[in-house]
Amino acid sequence: FSININRATAASSDQLLRTGRRTVSTTVRDNAEITVVGELPPQTAKRISDSIKFKAVQ
Repeated sequence: FSININRATAASSDQLLRTGRRTVSTTVRDNAEITVVGELPPQTAKRISDSIKFKAVQ
């Protein structure tokens, strides 16, 4: 699977797409858009994105 993290925009929103075995799950939180893409169940993609922690830049 792949994880992409971008700065969220006003148009960013949570999304879930399942095509065949491929899942694309996008979650928006902490001003970030986290997208998980891979051949995995949607619940697993959500758990992966929920487990990502951001560190404050010093």
